[in-house]
Amino acid sequence: MNGNPIWLTNETYVKLKDSIYYSSHIQPVLLQYPDVTAYYEGNNEYRLVCSTDTIVSVIANRLYDTAYVVYSSPNFYSLGELHTNDTYFDDQWNLKNTGQNNGTVGVDIKAEEAWNFLQKEINAPGGYIKVAVIDDGVEEHEDFYEENGVCVVLDGYTANGDGTGRPRPKNKHGECCAGIIAAVHNNIGIAGVAPHSRIVPIRIFRNLNNPYSFGICSLQKKSQMLSQKLGKILMQVY
Repeated sequence: MNGNPIWLTNETYVKLKDSIYYSSHIQPVLLQYPDVTAYYEGNNEYRLVCSTDTIVSVIANRLYDTAYVVYSSPNFYSLGELHTNDTYFDDQWNLKNTGQNNGTVGVDIKAEEAWNFLQKEINAPGGYIKVAVIDDGVEEHEDFYEENGVCVVLDGYTANGDGTGRPRPKNKHGECCAGIIAAVHNNIGIAGVAPHSRIVPIRIFRNLNNPYSFGICSLQKKSQMLSQKLGKILMQVY
């Protein structure tokens, strides 16, 4: 946040190395703190919401054990304005048109104004909303990791019923679409329109230009399951 002060929220994020460690590692600690509620965010990640911010660091430290977790980190916030120095942001005229490529200055979606408004209102441009990208799959990428190590790509669904929406080798259209939506403002790559949103990959293609014949039908049958598992999500085909 460019030197602006930061404060603790009442949340801690924990990512386990394996889902089996929830009952053996997280639950015993949570039993000692009845005012802490755990929410599953997908991909072995949990958001722990405390009644106050006074025990957030205590919880994060208690759960940090490299034998069981990838990270255990409090969530912070700042009141400073949101800026991004992502490598290719200056080329993203659709977000901020400065006349690059002979364009018209100001003809854009006013992304910076929207980010700063949401930063001040809810401290999260993107609002952690879950966006389903129905395409050829999305996987982890360096531009999908937030400062605390949290990856914005959750476990999704593959239309053959066996997978979490990750792509096959050389399939990259879904990855590109997901980056446009949710690439983190982390000083590399591009800037996503909604940098604190979450991507739910829905893979309906067997490989390039070859969808599963039962993909859409299967997705329709699974829609209720997805809603139950992932909560309220924004569904969009790209």
